[in-house]
Amino acid sequence: VLLSQGTKLTERCIISLRKRKCSFVEVVCSSAHADAPLKFRYRNNGVVRSKAGFEGFYQETVQIIKEAFRTIRLSNHLPLGIIHKLVDSHIVPLMDTYGAMEYIQDIQVHCDYTYRHSINVAIISGILGKSIGLKKEQLEDLVLAGLLHDIGKIMIKLDILNKPGKLTQEEMELMKTHPANGYEFLLQYSQIKESVRDAVLHHHERNDGSGYPASLNKEKISYYGKIVSIADIYDAMTTDRV
Repeated sequence: VLLSQGTKLTERCIISLRKRKCSFVEVVCSSAHADAPLKFRYRNNGVVRSKAGFEGFYQETVQIIKEAFRTIRLSNHLPLGIIHKLVDSHIVPLMDTYGAMEYIQDIQVHCDYTYRHSINVAIISGILGKSIGLKKEQLEDLVLAGLLHDIGKIMIKLDILNKPGKLTQEEMELMKTHPANGYEFLLQYSQIKESVRDAVLHHHERNDGSGYPASLNKEKISYYGKIVSIADIYDAMTTDRV
């Protein structure tokens, strides 16, 4: 045992943990203004993310992805450098935050759903990937797939995307084109791996063959596609949206 529960985290403790390559410890601190103790991770790089810190960083991430998606919609060009940097510098740290799933649920903002959903699916996909032991490079690809899973929606009119009521049959059929549209759009970028493109194409497929666009069964659905689909459904079911 390096540190027993209840030990105060001193500079001496931190030096000892660094020598043993310990990347983080979970810290509980009391607050006179909180109903319960606050819990967060103290990292060796000095980054501490509390609930308030998470929300601020999350909102900053929303604005970045919002601008990136606007660029795509206006110019039909994917700003790959910004997207990759966003994965490394924003999505992965959010994903690694203690209590990330709980924090996501607490951020219920009624605007910017499309952008928040992309971020949430990326974070949840990454958490699922970590839980099944994916390596760093695989996790980064999976998170990228989650972030881009709805990229095909840039080809759908905003009044349909943001419609505050049930879609008509014609509008629903148009909406169902977004996985294939996203896949086709990403084909022009050789830097994006096939596994990422497949996840974008397959995230609405279902094991029993009832999904779209190709009604694939479980053997034919890509591995990342299955993970992203779970994250996609979970966030859709637990988020207040139109």
